[in-house]
Amino acid sequence: MSLMQIRRGALIAMLLLCVSGWLSCEVADNGISDFAFSRIVAYAGEDRAVVVHTLVVLDGSSSKRGAGDELSYSWSQLGGPVVDIRNRADARATVAPVEPGEYLFELSVTDQDGTISSDQIAISVLEPGVRGAIGSVELAPALAAGQDPLVDLLVEYAAAVEELAGPAKDDQALLQITNLLKVDGDQYTIRHLYLAPVSAAFWGRDLVADSAIEFGQSRTWSAVPGLYDLRAIDERDYEYRSRLELGQVDDRWEITSAASATDPLAVARAKKLIAQLKLCFARDGVEYAYLYDLRPFVERDPATNEYLVRGTSLSDDAAVSAVFVPATDRYALYHTHPENARSQYRFVFDIIGDRLEGAVELRHRDSAAAEYTVVSAAALLPNSRIAAKKIR
Repeated sequence: MSLMQIRRGALIAMLLLCVSGWLSCEVADNGISDFAFSRIVAYAGEDRAVVVHTLVVLDGSSSKRGAGDELSYSWSQLGGPVVDIRNRADARATVAPVEPGEYLFELSVTDQDGTISSDQIAISVLEPGVRGAIGSVELAPALAAGQDPLVDLLVEYAAAVEELAGPAKDDQALLQITNLLKVDGDQYTIRHLYLAPVSAAFWGRDLVADSAIEFGQSRTWSAVPGLYDLRAIDERDYEYRSRLELGQVDDRWEITSAASATDPLAVARAKKLIAQLKLCFARDGVEYAYLYDLRPFVERDPATNEYLVRGTSLSDDAAVSAVFVPATDRYALYHTHPENARSQYRFVFDIIGDRLEGAVELRHRDSAAAEYTVVSAAALLPNSRIAAKKIR
């Protein structure tokens, strides 16, 4: 009998004894028994350190599931200064801590049979000025102090009229806009409104930036007679468009669902990036402002389900890319230093009418093959703005 036959026979005999209960066949844990032998295992990711104002993605998408299992996710905070968890019921949630400290988050995953698994992740949030020994970020050339190229783009083509005001001036007409937006019995509020001449390349300033038009309400504006495009955005981010000839006789636009744009919601949100953006932040007591021009073309990455818009930095001619991330419902813009690819800005922000709110991460990497690491971060300044281009 060969040695191979002897070994095979011994293995079969041992397995039979295990099955019959004569031998103890316990498996050593080695720290992997849960992941190896449980049907579902929560995985919240590796602990890490960031600086304040950094958008942190809590990613539980690598949690283990059984074949055919559908998992539900729930993120909660166990420690640290209280912070809002966005998309807490999704595999990928986000937080943006504004206070330094030690944060602890827990992910619980549940399958359709009610089996629950949990895992925790610790996030150390550092002061904005804290820098590691990973190198420094070389700042890209910025706009000259006091320069504001968006002033000529964020034009108010119409002026609000008080409810009890008299008739319009001789050279102007009144335009009344009424919110009649009702979909399947649900009433919606108009959060943003734009009116611009058909000949204009940009939408101009948000006419209801400090207020909103509730269902059934009307607001009136005065404007010089002419052919205008109108654009309204509701509380869900759905868009509504119209075009009208505003003459000496007063006119009106009643916003209904019939005026809705046909783009899927994610595409409509990505199209908000088709614009010029001015992003401003302060570092070491100095204010930096950058101007970006993004082209009217949206690409979808099927692997990540992110929507990409490419463009150029008008401050230093660097190629840039911006993305809308449906999983986090936020925008990001990447600006790599044109002469030193080891330094990069990553702006993360929300678009609120013609305002931008968020933060910038200043990032560094040691080589072209390495990942970028956050060196420091800062909040975007209130003068960060966006001028949307008129596209169809």
